[in-house]
Amino acid sequence: MTTETPPPPPPPPRITRHALRKMATRYAPRFPDPYARVNVVASEVIQYFLGRDWFQANIATEGAGFFAPGAKPTAFNGAERIASRVTELGELFFNLQHVGGFDAAIRGMEGRRIEPGFYDLEAAKLFFMNELAFSFAGPVGGSGTGYDLEAIGRGGQQICVDTKTRIATTGTSLFNLRNTLDQAAARLGHEMPGVVVARLPVDWIGEDYQETPFAQVATEFLRANDGIVSVIAHANIVEVYETYVSSTPTVRTFSSDAYRFDKSLNWTLFERTQTADKWTAFAFLLGFLQRPQFADMQRPAGE
Repeated sequence: MTTETPPPPPPPPRITRHALRKMATRYAPRFPDPYARVNVVASEVIQYFLGRDWFQANIATEGAGFFAPGAKPTAFNGAERIASRVTELGELFFNLQHVGGFDAAIRGMEGRRIEPGFYDLEAAKLFFMNELAFSFAGPVGGSGTGYDLEAIGRGGQQICVDTKTRIATTGTSLFNLRNTLDQAAARLGHEMPGVVVARLPVDWIGEDYQETPFAQVATEFLRANDGIVSVIAHANIVEVYETYVSSTPTVRTFSSDAYRFDKSLNWTLFERTQTADKWTAFAFLLGFLQRPQFADMQRPAGE
């Protein structure tokens, strides 16, 4: 006798902007500092989707892994940056919660693949900011055989997307870089047009990004794979201010001229690198930070 697999539980109700504002109001007496309140609201959002136990094990107290300060904490890996990562993850969850496959996708972070899962969500944010229709195709941070996202291009074409992460400590050897792209190509398959979105260290995709080792490898990779229409590199430029950490996405696209698909279609995906108006940044939503104030911010001396 066979037993039927029970259906997955229904997703939890979505969090509204009104609910976020109520959270901030509730915590106002305990957290008068607005940025601390933003962080607490983000923490509540994370716990709502991944549970209190996950939050306690991976973020609370001094944090663990991706949320732990470095051996020699600085403004970029100390308390300010860790708090920024908590806020960023809360915003990613809140803004992407309506995307198809979201609930199954974030279950990939329930294990220990937190850092790659975080960067997969960052890649999804780029599609969201550019107002492209997309859905999650599997758990974020996964290393299996399936690709990560399915998207609709600007010409109406269906595209499959694989996301990869290379951090500075993994080295910049040409072999490692090419191996990363080859792994993505294997996950994308050959039927649908493929795009590789790679999260890189900031200094790999600066103004001279066309002269970097990654540019060389990406160009050679595209020539050898006619099923891949582009390789998109992205990084976040982190600015540390006196009471706030700003994270600004930088995007570089390497387009193929060797793909076998319809060349009359528009294959450009990302036309914006700044946060779109529809993206909800908690500090703005809760009224603690006004967009024009960015121009007046000063970084502390020595940063």
